[in-house]
Amino acid sequence: MSHFIEIDSKKLDLAKLLLSEIPNGINKAMANAINRTTTGTRQMMVGAICERYYIKQPEVRKAIAITKAVATDRDGQSGKITARGTGLPLIKFNVDPKKALSKRIVGKKVKAGVLTTGLKPLPNAFVKQFKNGGVGVLMRKGSERYPIKQLYALSVPQMMNQALITTDDVQVYAQDRLDREFNGQVDRLIRGINV
Repeated sequence: MSHFIEIDSKKLDLAKLLLSEIPNGINKAMANAINRTTTGTRQMMVGAICERYYIKQPEVRKAIAITKAVATDRDGQSGKITARGTGLPLIKFNVDPKKALSKRIVGKKVKAGVLTTGLKPLPNAFVKQFKNGGVGVLMRKGSERYPIKQLYALSVPQMMNQALITTDDVQVYAQDRLDREFNGQVDRLIRGINV
């Protein structure tokens, strides 16, 4: 699903007139405004996800990529925000205990929480440290010792769809931010401040 935001044509014409003396001025102003808008919009989305889910911001930010605008692009400026990814391991969310327990400690139940509403017990689940140093929440598939499977939660795109932000909210925020950033970048170029 794609959504587009644009700079108002009247503002763009006025900015072209004001920046006509500055070499590549309009392209610089547009590229900087677009890049600051995409970065700010991604941060707004990350904050909304982390408000609802027990996940750290760097984990979410890694899955949301930004394609930046380039000031030398003559065909027009554009930026893009893309969310991709698969289900995240349950250990990335709120899990108690976070580390594998020694064999001497028996009976400690694993609790996990994906949503910020609290932790829930996971019967028959345990935390294990792998040979490569990673840690995961595992569960046996049956009563036998093997096979076991690692437990996963939602992916970042799924969390974006289920977080309480709509595409309209994102689009309104991005449009408002782009308008403010574009005005600011034009002003900075006119005043001679490096951008």
